[in-house]
Amino acid sequence: MGFSHSWIAVSGLTPDAAVAALGAEVVGELDAEEFPETLGMGVLPGGWLLVVSSDFDDAFKGRLARLAALGPAVACAIEEHVMHAEARGYDAGSETWRVVRDPDDDHLEMTGAPPAALTAIRDEAVRRQDADEASGIDRLFEAPADMAAAICGYQLGVEEPEGFRYTELRYLRETASSGGGGKPGFFARLFGIKG
Repeated sequence: MGFSHSWIAVSGLTPDAAVAALGAEVVGELDAEEFPETLGMGVLPGGWLLVVSSDFDDAFKGRLARLAALGPAVACAIEEHVMHAEARGYDAGSETWRVVRDPDDDHLEMTGAPPAALTAIRDEAVRRQDADEASGIDRLFEAPADMAAAICGYQLGVEEPEGFRYTELRYLRETASSGGGGKPGFFARLFGIKG
């Protein structure tokens, strides 16, 4: 079965500013070996603030995407059970580069202007893929996460930096003023619950 997650790291963003922009609240700090169940945040070395979600689309289409406007950012999403991986870079909220490993293609799709170091990572992944062709291992699948890690130093499943801890978060309910529409759902209307 595989996992599905997405994350974004923003340079110079404070935890309080991230929580406010996400429309979230802090649940509590997790133990050193714990990973957030749904949504979590942590401070990485070098001034990067990391926010992780169990939702594959959160970093690109969901609430995490809001954080890209708050500083230089890198985002990554992995859907392991279908072997789809993607990473994107942002400057002032605008996407500057993207790399996608789609299981239906036999290559990495790179668009925009990625940093030169990412091209070297791509070239190495292609070289390893060509050398391991007979093994059936998809070496290109790892490249988007490797590229994102080269920028901010974080990669899920790789040992976190010393002293790193996640803070568990949870989203608050969206309201009309926060862009969520403000309308109660079907069951809320059925049972007379007001938003």
